[in-house]
Amino acid sequence: MTQLELALESGISQNMIVYIEGMKRTPTLSTLLKLCAALKISPSILFPQDQAPSSETELIQDISAAISKYSIEKKVFY
Repeated sequence: MTQLELALESGISQNMIVYIEGMKRTPTLSTLLKLCAALKISPSILFPQDQAPSSETELIQDISAAISKYSIEKKVFY
Protein backbone atom coordinates (compact mmCIF):
# COMPACT_ATOMS: atom_id res chain seq x y z
CA MET A 1 0.00 0.00 0.00
CA THR A 2 1.40 3.37 -0.94
CA GLN A 3 0.94 6.55 1.03
CA LEU A 4 -1.56 7.69 -1.60
CA GLU A 5 -3.48 4.43 -1.26
CA LEU A 6 -3.59 4.86 2.52
CA ALA A 7 -4.86 8.40 2.05
CA LEU A 8 -7.54 7.27 -0.40
CA GLU A 9 -8.54 4.25 1.70
CA SER A 10 -8.78 6.27 4.92
CA GLY A 11 -10.15 9.51 3.49
CA ILE A 12 -7.29 11.36 5.20
CA SER A 13 -5.05 13.58 3.11
CA GLN A 14 -1.55 12.42 2.33
CA ASN A 15 -0.21 15.59 3.95
CA MET A 16 -2.10 14.92 7.17
CA ILE A 17 -0.65 11.42 7.37
CA VAL A 18 2.85 12.89 7.10
CA TYR A 19 2.04 15.56 9.72
CA ILE A 20 0.71 12.98 12.18
CA GLU A 21 3.69 10.72 11.72
CA GLY A 22 6.06 13.67 12.09
CA MET A 23 4.19 14.82 15.22
CA LYS A 24 3.31 18.14 13.61
CA ARG A 25 -0.43 17.58 14.01
CA THR A 26 -2.50 15.85 16.67
CA PRO A 27 -5.06 13.54 15.06
CA THR A 28 -8.66 13.60 16.15
CA LEU A 29 -10.29 10.39 17.32
CA SER A 30 -12.18 10.28 14.03
CA THR A 31 -8.91 10.51 12.09
CA LEU A 32 -7.33 7.75 14.20
CA LEU A 33 -10.30 5.49 13.62
CA LYS A 34 -10.16 6.07 9.85
CA LEU A 35 -6.44 5.27 9.76
CA CYS A 36 -6.96 2.14 11.85
CA ALA A 37 -9.74 0.96 9.56
CA ALA A 38 -7.58 1.54 6.48
CA LEU A 39 -4.65 -0.30 8.07
CA LYS A 40 -7.00 -3.03 9.32
CA ILE A 41 -5.79 -2.74 12.91
CA SER A 42 -7.69 -2.32 16.14
CA PRO A 43 -7.57 1.18 17.67
CA SER A 44 -6.63 -0.48 20.96
CA ILE A 45 -3.18 -1.19 19.49
CA LEU A 46 -2.50 2.55 19.62
CA PHE A 47 -3.24 2.67 23.34
CA PRO A 48 -1.45 -0.16 25.16
CA GLN A 49 -3.03 -0.66 28.57
CA ASP A 50 0.25 -1.55 30.25
CA GLN A 51 1.98 1.68 29.19
CA ALA A 52 0.08 4.77 30.25
CA PRO A 53 1.68 7.90 28.79
CA SER A 54 2.95 10.40 31.32
CA SER A 55 2.06 13.45 29.24
CA GLU A 56 0.14 14.58 26.17
CA THR A 57 3.43 14.82 24.28
CA GLU A 58 4.28 11.23 25.13
CA LEU A 59 0.80 10.12 24.04
CA ILE A 60 1.23 11.87 20.69
CA GLN A 61 4.66 10.27 20.28
CA ASP A 62 3.20 6.84 21.07
CA ILE A 63 0.38 7.29 18.55
CA SER A 64 2.76 8.54 15.85
CA ALA A 65 5.11 5.61 16.44
CA ALA A 66 2.25 3.11 16.30
CA ILE A 67 0.91 4.54 13.03
CA SER A 68 4.42 4.44 11.56
CA LYS A 69 4.96 0.88 12.75
CA TYR A 70 1.71 -0.44 11.35
CA SER A 71 2.06 1.54 8.13
CA ILE A 72 5.41 -0.16 7.55
CA GLU A 73 4.01 -3.58 8.45
CA LYS A 74 1.22 -3.00 5.94
CA LYS A 75 3.85 -1.87 3.42
CA VAL A 76 2.88 1.79 3.34
CA PHE A 77 5.80 3.67 1.81
CA TYR A 78 6.28 7.41 1.90
